[in-house]
Amino acid sequence: MDATASTSDENIDWFYGAKKEEKRDDRQGKCTAIDEINDQKMSTSNHLLSEKKRTRFSLFEESLGCFNVFKRQRDALARMNEEGPHSRVFSFEHSLSNSGQRRYLVSTVERFWRWYEKREDASFYELIANGCPSRLYFDVEFYRESNNDAVESELIAAFNHCVRETLNEVFHIDIDPDKAMLVLDASTKTKFSEHIIVHLPGRYLFPSNVSMKKSFIDILEARMRDSGRAIVWNRDATKKITLCDTAVYTRNRNFRLYLSSKMGKNNPLVLSKRCRFYKESSKISNKQIFLDSLVIPAYNVRNEAILEPLSVDNTIVECSREALVLNIKVEPLSNEGSNFIEYLSGYGSSSPFPILDYHIISINRRWRDGVSIRMWKLSKDPAGRSRRITYYLAGCRYCFNIGREHRSNHVYWVVDLERFYCFQKCFDVDCRGTSSNYFPLPCFIRASIPTLKDIDEASVSEGIPSLKSMQCGPTSVDVKTIESVEHDEQSESEIATVRRKSAVFEKALMLKNIDSFYDEDLDEQLLRLQGNEDIENTN
Repeated sequence: MDATASTSDENIDWFYGAKKEEKRDDRQGKCTAIDEINDQKMSTSNHLLSEKKRTRFSLFEESLGCFNVFKRQRDALARMNEEGPHSRVFSFEHSLSNSGQRRYLVSTVERFWRWYEKREDASFYELIANGCPSRLYFDVEFYRESNNDAVESELIAAFNHCVRETLNEVFHIDIDPDKAMLVLDASTKTKFSEHIIVHLPGRYLFPSNVSMKKSFIDILEARMRDSGRAIVWNRDATKKITLCDTAVYTRNRNFRLYLSSKMGKNNPLVLSKRCRFYKESSKISNKQIFLDSLVIPAYNVRNEAILEPLSVDNTIVECSREALVLNIKVEPLSNEGSNFIEYLSGYGSSSPFPILDYHIISINRRWRDGVSIRMWKLSKDPAGRSRRITYYLAGCRYCFNIGREHRSNHVYWVVDLERFYCFQKCFDVDCRGTSSNYFPLPCFIRASIPTLKDIDEASVSEGIPSLKSMQCGPTSVDVKTIESVEHDEQSESEIATVRRKSAVFEKALMLKNIDSFYDEDLDEQLLRLQGNEDIENTN
């Protein structure tokens, strides 16, 4: 049985905050979440002391996971990593005389909630551990006295518009703020204060809260300042600041929990009256609000979409020269160990997906202008339900894992053609088992990729293309057309044409069962590509 503070410097079996009174019968008594812990406050040298008791846990509670308190954050994080993906760290303040002094509780979300829901006057925080995939969140606030002419509804509307515009610009994601934003309110007579947790479509997550700052918050802040929207005075009315606090995206950040107040205050975070997140739900529980308000989701996030900023305009999506991807361990959408079967291959930019070919090249041109596709392989799972294409590059060896180009080892990109993500891997032994985060493909590229149904229904009655025509791809796509794609009827029609020709081309290749690795003409082309490759060593 876990001892609450078995790995602490001293036994800490208490938490401040009285337990809610509740009726118990014999059957309920057998499965109590935690025996009552009384917080007896004594004033000695202005210290808040608590009576220490040995807490007894039921077998059912033990089955829900650990429940350990630590004095030091690093010890709590180490224990969390030992316990596995379902464990979390929650922090709490325990002394009025030492404001900011915290203890750290390691537990599973389920076990913590069973204990936490019975607390009164709680002051707990979610510790957003560094490197954990996170929901987008905001700390929105302003002081009423220095902003006496501010209209809350107008400020919030302006802020929501800026968030929506920036998400669309950077990630090509469109949201309805009413449906996507869970809003918690802790406002007082002197201060407007809200926490906003954003549930992006497709369950998109950021690699971490730290990456959130550089890849999104900085761009959002610049938009707000440049446009003069959602700008307020600071507490002393000495300078203008943004409505959202941009300093809450640091490593191992503590973010106050739903139903908790700051130590010594009585303004807990509650569901805001303006929140429409649960508009379509007839009845919602405190537990559901608690789970939805966590920055690090309670569910297993290994297979969730991890966002990376690939564009700051509406043209070809590209990556920044600076590696924005943090080294977090994620599982690739298509595991290298899976039994994918290669059924088509070729050299150069000759795959059935010309727009996708150009997109992969455009990403890597950030590091090497002369990058090209050396080889591509199209494969599918044995059941034929999913496909992926692998691009082997020439002229660029940039690896996200090390944040620079490899000196000798090549890199390659894998694109999941059903889930529409791409990620980078390499052949370096030190990078084995790692990959970059997943980059979502922009909408117009998704629209250009034929589905399995499109391929099945494609007609090759006009004849199977010749080998020479196959090397040029299914259609002669103008690069300028790709670069200037806009969301209008003409561009959508052009993309639809590319999609149809891609389906015909892929089906024709499968019917002819061409193995381009044994084609002499294409082998000569590969040798020319390899001869032109820039092999300059990079530090």
